[in-house]
Amino acid sequence: MTTILEDKDWIDEEVILLDGLEEALIGIGEQNGGIGQVATYSVRKILEILMTRDDICWECAFEFFNFNIAGLGLGVKTPVLVHDLRPDDAIRHSDTCSCCDG
Repeated sequence: MTTILEDKDWIDEEVILLDGLEEALIGIGEQNGGIGQVATYSVRKILEILMTRDDICWECAFEFFNFNIAGLGLGVKTPVLVHDLRPDDAIRHSDTCSCCDG
């Protein structure tokens, strides 16, 4: 199966992609008003990537996400973040956390 990024010829060069979060990319959205294409990411998958990659708990991943990713101000091409969290996501974290030790 070909992923979105394996065949990028159809994606505008101006689309902003988030480094290291390719697995969380769920599609390329289209905005009206001449804005064009924008990357669209799963918040749930971003948090899973952060937890695994950085060996941190859900709370630390969520804090990092809010401060460093959700707060990005990259203009009209800022990626869309789809909040697809489930009620049990917050309890699905490791018992240890390299960030907060808990």
